Amino acid sequence: MSIPTLQSERLILRGLLSSDASHVQRLAGDFEIADTIFTIPHPYEDGVAEEWIARHEDAYENHCGVTFAIVCR
Repeated sequence: MSIPTLQSERLILRGLLSSDASHVQRLAGDFEIADTIFTIPHPYEDGVAEEWIARHEDAYENHCGVTFAIVCR
């Protein structure tokens, strides 16, 4: 089972890919963002984004949650 892709006229919601890790690290590593979300460590070390993304598929398969990337069409 894999995370579904959902589409609207403007957006695509899809599971995160390992290639998204650099974007996640850049955004989550920003102190202004990390400061507003208790679960984001700061500093956001190398490898944390990859580990976080790698856990998504198991969480979805075990009905524990789903995380989507939001992409403009």
